[in-house]
Amino acid sequence: SVDETSNASPSHYELQSSVTIPAGEYTGSANLNLNFDEVEAGSSNELIINLDNPSGTIINARGKQTIAYEGVCTQNRVRLDLAFDDYPEETAWFLINSNGQVVADSGGSFGTYADQTSYSENFCLPSGSYTFEIYDQYGDGICCAYGNGSYNLTLVTCEGETNILSGGEFGQLESTPFDL
Repeated sequence: SVDETSNASPSHYELQSSVTIPAGEYTGSANLNLNFDEVEAGSSNELIINLDNPSGTIINARGKQTIAYEGVCTQNRVRLDLAFDDYPEETAWFLINSNGQVVADSGGSFGTYADQTSYSENFCLPSGSYTFEIYDQYGDGICCAYGNGSYNLTLVTCEGETNILSGGEFGQLESTPFDL
């Protein structure tokens, strides 16, 4: 059975429901198929499988197996790092593709974050043209009058990291195009 503490989505795997261990033997096998097409890029997952006896009782600690896996970005892995000023609740951001569609955003302001804290998020984006927009409700940016806030958008590859754009000193809105 799949353990209740497993965070793997059922769409990620197909598990054979039973294993027969012949009398006098100590081994058996079951088929497990992982569907990586369903795994979100950058996600960390654990599929925890219990070996249960017919009555449903887990067979000691050795009867529990953990399979850890993560989603891999096969396109452009981009990371946004935000350092907030004294008013994170005034900040929001948008990532817009060349068709004008918002492909990622902050989901509103950062009202639940403490002053002078930071936030990071990873994206898996196809090559193309984009615009990063950052908004400050009060109109004084995120640096420098009320804290040293900043943002960095970084391309992450196996070879290292490349800064795409950065800033923090702007008025109410900064809109910066970039290409991947």
